[in-house]
Amino acid sequence: MVSSWLFIIGAISALIAGYVIDWLGKQKGLRTGRRISGVTAVGVMAVVFLIAAITSNNTVVVICFFIGNFFSWHNTVCSVSVCTV
Repeated sequence: MVSSWLFIIGAISALIAGYVIDWLGKQKGLRTGRRISGVTAVGVMAVVFLIAAITSNNTVVVICFFIGNFFSWHNTVCSVSVCTV
């Protein structure tokens, strides 16, 4: 069940990331908007994976993995958009 939810969260994240990256690109310019998006995604992933590594509570670990997966897809969409434009 957890594996299924990871893919569902990834699909939702990819859709949300597309809109957020486009919005940031319009507000701040393409270069700055994509930098903000990429750095934020990697920073959040680092924090939640660190929390998952140091905790012993399984529920917290699963929630951290869900959040990390959400921002992983966000970072993937941001990286692809930088390469294609």
